[in-house]
Amino acid sequence: MICLLYIEDDRISALIMQKFFEKADSSGVAEAQHTDVSARLITRNAFRVDLAPDPFTALEKLQSYKYDLVLMDINLGDDELDGVELLHSMRKMEDYQHTPVFAVTSYAMPEDRSRFLELGFDRYFSKPVEQHAIVRAVCEELEL
Repeated sequence: MICLLYIEDDRISALIMQKFFEKADSSGVAEAQHTDVSARLITRNAFRVDLAPDPFTALEKLQSYKYDLVLMDINLGDDELDGVELLHSMRKMEDYQHTPVFAVTSYAMPEDRSRFLELGFDRYFSKPVEQHAIVRAVCEELEL
């Protein structure tokens, strides 16, 4: 099973992402478009998505469990620690120096993609996120 952590302060957004991956388990994602990915997902109970509503809960979860990939909002509703700062804290943790981290954010200006990639995120998604795109990117990044 692939274990993901989604760090998101908006409860509705977090639950939608969790459903995206649950749905990928049972039905594949956009079977007509991505049969290679969906066939592999159908044969596995592929994903578990844990949720963290704030950066401090995220740090606790990251220290207690080794996730395969992390999805992270940038604006986490905390003045002390945003997604970029949390990413840099993660990279100092031995288990997360090379773990893929995707930015999932409302920052959607053309220059935002390159800015967040330069800051160390492995991939960037602006909200609203398309289910097939993010599930496919996770599969590609983890070579599933």
